[in-house]
Amino acid sequence: MIQFDPAYLESSDIAPMTRQAYAQRELNFVIATLLLCSWHTLTLNAQSDLPRFETAGQFALLNAGYRDAGIGGRFGVNVSEMLAFETEVDYFPKDRFAQGKKTLSLFGIKIGTRTDSAGFFTKIRPGFVKFNNEFVGGNGCDILNLTAACFAPRNHFALDIGGGFEIFPTRNTVVRFDVGNLLIRYPGQNSNNLVMNIGFGFRF
Repeated sequence: MIQFDPAYLESSDIAPMTRQAYAQRELNFVIATLLLCSWHTLTLNAQSDLPRFETAGQFALLNAGYRDAGIGGRFGVNVSEMLAFETEVDYFPKDRFAQGKKTLSLFGIKIGTRTDSAGFFTKIRPGFVKFNNEFVGGNGCDILNLTAACFAPRNHFALDIGGGFEIFPTRNTVVRFDVGNLLIRYPGQNSNNLVMNIGFGFRF
């Protein structure tokens, strides 16, 4: 994997004008991407009868130290036949030691192919996972002396990468199954965790 070193832009071998030009090029790329996506969104109905919006409820499974079951919801916008933006929130109500209850919030893209009856896709969705009662330690916190001061709510960066398939019983309904690797970034380390969803939704 090619890694980008931010120190490269600060080196004395690069003139200030070069750094400015580099930043401008990146900004132009972002603007062009947003304009292209907006154009696709505005012309979607003229090009296809694909419903533009999708909302769904789902049953979720997460293996992040514990195997947890939860419920959630998802909302998506079909930008084109292959690309969609979507956001998802899942809640895991089981109160686990050193974690508490979990809330997973994600936003990202879904890229795939579909027919009138089914489709396959990959997904890349960054976000956050919240533990509402995580063990944070501190003076005097050990297995024999655990007080409320040893625990606190914490948010951690998360990245869901995976894929799945969809079935369209009718033009305006969808059954979806997806599985992914949920990377959670803790202080000093990363953790890879299995996440799966199955849900039913409406397209309009």
